[in-house]
Amino acid sequence: MIAYEARRRGYDVHAAQSFENDILALANDPDLWTLAFKGAKMVRVEGYHPKSIEANIAHALKEYSPGSRVVVRYEGKNGYEGHVFIGENIGGRVFFIDPQTNEFYGTEVFSGQKKNSFAYTRIDTLRFTDKINFAVD
Repeated sequence: MIAYEARRRGYDVHAAQSFENDILALANDPDLWTLAFKGAKMVRVEGYHPKSIEANIAHALKEYSPGSRVVVRYEGKNGYEGHVFIGENIGGRVFFIDPQTNEFYGTEVFSGQKKNSFAYTRIDTLRFTDKINFAVD
């Protein structure tokens, strides 16, 4: 997801290979990856129904502007597993994309997860920190 953002900004990078002590990928803190972005602040998403969670994130992206991007994260029901993916406003339309698989998500990604665990942060306006070196080659 960090490499995706760097590529969207025009950098020729690839996601770094994960390794045993990967501080950004293997942390117990689900938001540790935000250290790669200066000033990243997670915004909790209101709503319990998958469609309302999706709509609230889409509304925020439309309020920003075309070209804006956020990272969305959630925790799995068991509290251990979770996932991050990209929300992007492309020409006024919002898409949810998994940059690891190039899969586009619909409402289904917002169902079956731990309640109140969805959050996002806008990334297209943030500077990278030196922690990006852990995430890209």
